[in-house]
Amino acid sequence: MTLSYLIADQLPKLTVDREQLSEAIHHLVHNAIKFNRPGGHARLSCQTDGEYLTLVVEDNGPGIDPEKLETIWDAFAQTSDDVQRGVDGLGLGLALVSCIVKAHRGTLLARSTPGKGSLFGFRLALS
Repeated sequence: MTLSYLIADQLPKLTVDREQLSEAIHHLVHNAIKFNRPGGHARLSCQTDGEYLTLVVEDNGPGIDPEKLETIWDAFAQTSDDVQRGVDGLGLGLALVSCIVKAHRGTLLARSTPGKGSLFGFRLALS
């Protein structure tokens, strides 16, 4: 498993709860690693476009079926049973990310293609 990052050189200062956002980022990265395949890759990127700061974590893991992607931010949501997933967890990580991002008036991002990987993240307004 490899993890890489691409962080913009000049990120603006935002007024945020540093501990909460660190927790959200931790859960996004942890999931990308935890649910990836052996030899997989995950990448964290953080950029701005003038209006928003966007942080995403992409992986090339097994991906998530579209109908399960709709509930992925819900507490206790899991994409399959423990035997199939092969990992432990309660399904609270992305629910916590959702609460933290919404408390910062942000927008959640999620895309996934079964067999190809997933992207999870958030956008925060710069103003």
